[in-house]
Amino acid sequence: MKDSELDQKLKEASERSAAAIAGSAAFVAIFNKSGLSDPVYLLQMGLAVYMDKPIYLLVPQDAVIPENLRRLARKIEYFWRNPDDMSSIRAATEKLLSDLRESGNNS
Repeated sequence: MKDSELDQKLKEASERSAAAIAGSAAFVAIFNKSGLSDPVYLLQMGLAVYMDKPIYLLVPQDAVIPENLRRLARKIEYFWRNPDDMSSIRAATEKLLSDLRESGNNS
């Protein structure tokens, strides 16, 4: 992919992401190592910070969260990664959503 094509794809992703994040009350993301090499994930996280959105993270139990991100997060829920049993991530998601509703961030 040429640099100009990459620039165009990032610009389009930025515009779509900015519109979606601006229209939401909070930013909810699954945090994992692969996100650190995904430019769209990083772009969205940066936009959420720039737009002053509360950040809620779902995090695998074994993940190491950078300290600055930990400070930014309004709430962090941990889950056990198991593709054969999604109950842990489901429970963590429900806890985050409950916290969002209680805080008035229900978009």
